[in-house]
Amino acid sequence: MSYHNLTNEEIVFLYYIATSVTKQYENTFEDKSITQSLISDDEETLIEITTELPKELLDEILLSKHYVLMKQVMVKLKPLADMIKDVEPELVNEVDKLFHYKPD
Repeated sequence: MSYHNLTNEEIVFLYYIATSVTKQYENTFEDKSITQSLISDDEETLIEITTELPKELLDEILLSKHYVLMKQVMVKLKPLADMIKDVEPELVNEVDKLFHYKPD
């Protein structure tokens, strides 16, 4: 099955990307900061730098077109991704392997 030439795998993949980016934004709003990490080849954190963000900047980000569109895409793809998960769980498992983060 496909929707406008998007395969089920591509739909789930795009949903995971949209969800991951949206969660990153939401973590930023919750923490009121951005943390960047330098990670070694064996995935050990070598250094973390956290920058506190002023309320004005957080408000600006919350209203940004990028955040609003990403959240809209995530919400619209969720029912499709859920349906695909019910019908093709093995396909979703393959997409899961591409992500460290799995949406709820």
